[in-house]
Amino acid sequence: MAATTATTTLQATPRAIEGLRPFMRQSADWFIDQRISLGRMDLVLDYASPVPALLTMKMMGLPYGKWEQYSNFFHATISCHPDSAEYQSALAQLPDMMAEVMTFIADRRKEPSDDLTSFLVELEIEGQRLTDAQLFDVLWNLIGGGVDTTTSLTSLSLAHLATHSALRQQLVENPQLYRTASDEFLRYFSVNQQLSRTVTRDTVLGGQRLRKNDRVLVSWLAANHDESVFERPEEVVLDRRPNPHVGFGLGPHRCIGSHLAKAMFEVMVERVLTRLPDFQVEFADVDQYLGNPCMTGLNRLPATFTAGSPLDTPRPF
Repeated sequence: MAATTATTTLQATPRAIEGLRPFMRQSADWFIDQRISLGRMDLVLDYASPVPALLTMKMMGLPYGKWEQYSNFFHATISCHPDSAEYQSALAQLPDMMAEVMTFIADRRKEPSDDLTSFLVELEIEGQRLTDAQLFDVLWNLIGGGVDTTTSLTSLSLAHLATHSALRQQLVENPQLYRTASDEFLRYFSVNQQLSRTVTRDTVLGGQRLRKNDRVLVSWLAANHDESVFERPEEVVLDRRPNPHVGFGLGPHRCIGSHLAKAMFEVMVERVLTRLPDFQVEFADVDQYLGNPCMTGLNRLPATFTAGSPLDTPRPF
């Protein structure tokens, strides 16, 4: 089967993810290079949004030049209220984007490559390959998750670090803390704050009788701030261990990209703290998600810092 790299990527093992770190770092440095001499940048629009989107395009095999289109679409439909002009404008692009993805699926069926889409195209489950409709659903979810949630985690964490100098200094002085810090910020912010599940059989849960086909709201945020599980749940503790957070969900629906998201977060935060060490956020102009009760994140995170010199990082796309 083609797409050996995609196979390991889909499995999202830590070893496979390590092979992507150089591309992550190159992308992060390149986008910082574009703004560092100005002494100001938007840490969402100029950085935390494009870097994960670019990696998603790379993994899926989609054209790099499409990163902004997909990034803007998913950010708008997730962050904006359905009645807003931004949401309606993004939604108007949906038919063309869906058609584009279906064409891409057809192209990969004819000519598989070494990417995640090709792996999914050739994947067999009980001797059957996925239908076009099934492939579209999987790809759409992977693209949406890839271009939005890591952006939200990174931007919220950078905003928090901007007002908590002791935490910032901890990471600078103890880079080994990035691994536990990624889980702690996932716990603290719980970017995917809640979702619903359908009850499959009659049961009693927490004293509440549930019937088959009832809908249950699951709050990851509440679970991640449960004081019976977490000591000092309302504080960010960078070296928290153990940290049994449910920021990636549980069971068969646990996020397939969890290792990738954590690695991307570590790289992006580290590059900011290294290259923009005195960054300050202009909180009066920060724009937070307002239209989605299930997700949290930032649309804008303007920051200033001492201007520096670019590294002349090679363009990653």
